Amino acid sequence: MKNPRISVCIPTYNYARYLPKAVESVLNQDFTDFELIVIDDHSPDNTAEVMESYVRHDERVRFSVNERNLGMVPNWNLCLERARGEYVKFLFADDFHASTVALSLMSGVLDRHPDVVLVGSARQVVDESSQVKRVVSRFLDRSRHPGGKMVRRSLLEERNLVGEPSAVMFRRQAAVRGFDPAFRQLVDLEMWFHLLGQGSYYHLGTPIVAFREHGEQQTAHNAREGVLFEEMVRLNADYGRRPELVNLFWRWFLACQGGYRIEQLRSRNRSADGDLDRLAENYGIRAVGPASMALYRLIKPLLKGWCGYVARSMRMQRLNEIGRLRQ
Repeated sequence: MKNPRISVCIPTYNYARYLPKAVESVLNQDFTDFELIVIDDHSPDNTAEVMESYVRHDERVRFSVNERNLGMVPNWNLCLERARGEYVKFLFADDFHASTVALSLMSGVLDRHPDVVLVGSARQVVDESSQVKRVVSRFLDRSRHPGGKMVRRSLLEERNLVGEPSAVMFRRQAAVRGFDPAFRQLVDLEMWFHLLGQGSYYHLGTPIVAFREHGEQQTAHNAREGVLFEEMVRLNADYGRRPELVNLFWRWFLACQGGYRIEQLRSRNRSADGDLDRLAENYGIRAVGPASMALYRLIKPLLKGWCGYVARSMRMQRLNEIGRLRQ
């Protein structure tokens, strides 16, 4: 059987109440050459019952239940292993496509731009009742960004500028390594860095996906456990040493940033000193001298301020262009 152009992957656990909206937002797309892979990670709810009619009525839908609970990242990787499409689009079971042209817009970018490995979009942030709370978009509509620049800026600002897995599409061959199971909170950002080491990022300013915020999300649990700082240290150390992504200045800057975060973790939990020393050793972060740390504290707000200034200038330029077109 001919492989589909796009593999849409929905890993799910205990989200039967949200699943129909997610699945139907895929089946209602104007782009039809896709497979829909739904893998339930041994949920105690009625996910299998919810999926039964979709499997029966649409041969593009492939559903399975894990014999035991694998956990979030292994289930993501299982979806990726079973994907046959040239492009992969993740959609979490509690999210949904907010537009019927989401697949066609994203795949069209990858078709037209061979250097682009990862395409993302603005997204609606919705509550448990699917009411829109806000719209998030970090870049100008239809803008292309070199991979190394995206990695450096994300590390500088210490946030995920690309977005959640539901908001992106990527080339399957670039992601065969899979998501890194060593990460829990920043597992998606680490994968985006891995992809951006192979190509560019393209941003669509139209909010074609909806990301749901609620207290039951795995990321919410991880944030409460303080996982974020430790994983940011890992990202600083790993991607801050890759010559294809950073130069000597950025290696120094990110080493200082990693050391700074370790000191913050140490001040919060003195009993973890030994673990933090091992973390610094494992990720090659040496003690940073007082002079370097002082310089780092001076430079970082200046760099972040410059990035913010550039982003605001680009938004104003875009608004001015739209205004001229409307005249």
